[in-house]
Amino acid sequence: MLTMKVDLSLLTIAVRNVPDFVLPEMDEGTRYLYDTVYQTLAQGEELRLSDINFDAFELHDIGSLDDLYNGVLGKNGYSANNITSTLRQVEPVSRVAAYV
Repeated sequence: MLTMKVDLSLLTIAVRNVPDFVLPEMDEGTRYLYDTVYQTLAQGEELRLSDINFDAFELHDIGSLDDLYNGVLGKNGYSANNITSTLRQVEPVSRVAAYV
């Protein structure tokens, strides 16, 4: 089994140096889809068609949300999943201090 060691000070520095995630500007319809549909599904919650207000967005807003996902959200989600997966593989190490 592969044993991994993580230098927590370097990990802390790396996490602190990650720029804040900022969503690009969205028009009202795309914002509705992001807030109502994408966020709900991304959190693993159930979404029924009856929960969606189809008058709140237009067809081009779906394309805008798709572009947003492929350009920003998908890449950040992929990176977060990689980091999470790597950290889950790190086994905790017990250390015992010897007092003399």
